[in-house]
Amino acid sequence: MSRTVKTMIAYIPGLNGVSVTWRTAGDYTHAGLVYNWSANEWEIVAKGWSPRSIGKAAKTAGRRMYAHAPQFADRATVVTPLYEATAPNIAEYFGDHRVTIVSVFRPETGWEGVNWHAGRSLLRTLEAEGITAISVGGHGRVADFQMTEILRSLNTRKASV
Repeated sequence: MSRTVKTMIAYIPGLNGVSVTWRTAGDYTHAGLVYNWSANEWEIVAKGWSPRSIGKAAKTAGRRMYAHAPQFADRATVVTPLYEATAPNIAEYFGDHRVTIVSVFRPETGWEGVNWHAGRSLLRTLEAEGITAISVGGHGRVADFQMTEILRSLNTRKASV
């Protein structure tokens, strides 16, 4: 397990473009969220690897939060996959961070098909391994990026968000 702090993003299903961002050193795959009406925002109440156990924890937190109005508890909770933030230029092109690396280019062997989430930590690892270009897919589109432009994007101030 990596102890590097990563920026993770949870997109709320059914709410186009609504997301929760937070920083963690864990390698979690899912998060349970509860909508806090008083703060008017989604709060992460559980994170981990099992959507079923995270769902139970989120529903329990929702029932506690809405003890006075239990009819809202189920509708105010959600379990969603987590995505590590990608490079700013990739996120800008695709509109969000839910993208996948579909192929990589190694100078010695050429293009190779893969299926990896395009998180920042993986992008830096690929560059260190000598990958010179990648194809990224998401939202019905595919685009090629040179690793030099991805690294330049990762090193900008915009990437620190």
